[in-house]
Amino acid sequence: MEKSVYEPPSSDVDLSKSIEIPEDISKKIKNGWIAAIISGVMTLGVMLLAINTGAMGDLFDIWTGVDVIIIFLLAFGIYKKSRFSATFMFAYFLIAKILIIVETGKPSGLIMSMIFLYFYFQAMIGTYQYHKIIKIPKASMKPTANVPAD
Repeated sequence: MEKSVYEPPSSDVDLSKSIEIPEDISKKIKNGWIAAIISGVMTLGVMLLAINTGAMGDLFDIWTGVDVIIIFLLAFGIYKKSRFSATFMFAYFLIAKILIIVETGKPSGLIMSMIFLYFYFQAMIGTYQYHKIIKIPKASMKPTANVPAD
């Protein structure tokens, strides 16, 4: 049976579903967004504890709440395989830890910070590898319709 002239043309718009993504790349990205969620929950928990007990009032203010929101938004971006989110999360976390060390004068939580930085760096690498795999060369794209020459 022939197609109707009134039937709209069809195309496979989401080509990323047909491309096989290696397990190690998916794992890097997954570990990155999970690490970001854990970091956000830990920051939120410490912030709420500090607010409720009144301890460390100098270190926790409205900007800590903004920090939590940024971390969760970046975690969602990493989940969606965003290169910007993964790169910004790595840089944001690194700069925040450097500023805390400069402010307090002691490298507290250095081992935990290194673990998070490792996962953020791996997520950054994973998102770049993912986009390299799904990138389709323009030469391999075929025209969908024959357009008559003028």
